[in-house]
Amino acid sequence: MPSPYFNFLTIDFQICDVEFMCSQLDNFDRSKNKHWNHLKNFISKDIEIFLHKFDIEVLDVELFYTPPHGFLPWHTDMNPPEDFVKINYVWGSLHHLMCYGEIISKDQIFNTSKTEVGSQYIGLQEKDVYNVTAVKINKPTIINAGRPHKILNFDSTSRWCLSLIITKNHRRILFEDALDIFNEYVEDYR
Repeated sequence: MPSPYFNFLTIDFQICDVEFMCSQLDNFDRSKNKHWNHLKNFISKDIEIFLHKFDIEVLDVELFYTPPHGFLPWHTDMNPPEDFVKINYVWGSLHHLMCYGEIISKDQIFNTSKTEVGSQYIGLQEKDVYNVTAVKINKPTIINAGRPHKILNFDSTSRWCLSLIITKNHRRILFEDALDIFNEYVEDYR
């Protein structure tokens, strides 16, 4: 049974050339979290061809950096929270987790904030979320970006995450729809 939070994809090609992409980034403070967007030119033709089979377009490509022994607190990627999908690919750190949770009070109102690249998110406090599951992403994975999630990096190596924002018919793809679309490529994680 698929997870409502994340599912690995069984694809056998590279999503991007990580060494080349990282070599093109400007200098930045490697002791702090960092976020880039508009990186579509770094994804492989293979992933574009694969997605095109399903009439899926890549709207944008983001890159997230979590320093050694760093973390990204609980958040959802959109306001209001909605179960929509991104495809994530992670490298670097061998000891990291993407934790998923649920908001404790459905009646609570949360404030929207903007990331350093201008995308919306809702920041959450530990007291607002109960942890449900965690996963080490080590292969291409569809993730539910609308559910509360946080990143923990336990390693002395940085964690890098390439995140593809995908659309079908110019609309974001709901997580449940993505499970149907990628059905033959979804790997059961249990």
